[in-house]
Amino acid sequence: SEDLQTAIHFYTNSIRIDPSRSENYHGLSVAYRRSEQYQKAEDVLRAMLILDSSPIVHRELGLILRMTGNSTGSAVHLALSLQGGAISSTALLMVGLQRLAESTGLDPPPPSLCPNS
Repeated sequence: SEDLQTAIHFYTNSIRIDPSRSENYHGLSVAYRRSEQYQKAEDVLRAMLILDSSPIVHRELGLILRMTGNSTGSAVHLALSLQGGAISSTALLMVGLQRLAESTGLDPPPPSLCPNS
């Protein structure tokens, strides 16, 4: 949508002006996620981890990785978010499903069957 493109433009320019402000990376990743540009959202969140390795950033990255089909990477970042105190029902569900899949040898459910945050 036009609003999402405006947000992407705004946050991209904000990062160019001041690349040390992690909230601009977060805003850009949200705009990319909402416009279903998941790889770009992942790239932005990975860059954001350099500035802010908080549990919330790990949770956001874990959810994006799950949406792109990287269940192992997703589980790692979601577990880090939970260990750091960023508790969410979605993160708990995703980590639980990944661990169940690993322990039973079954494939984890596809991202389309898992809730988005």
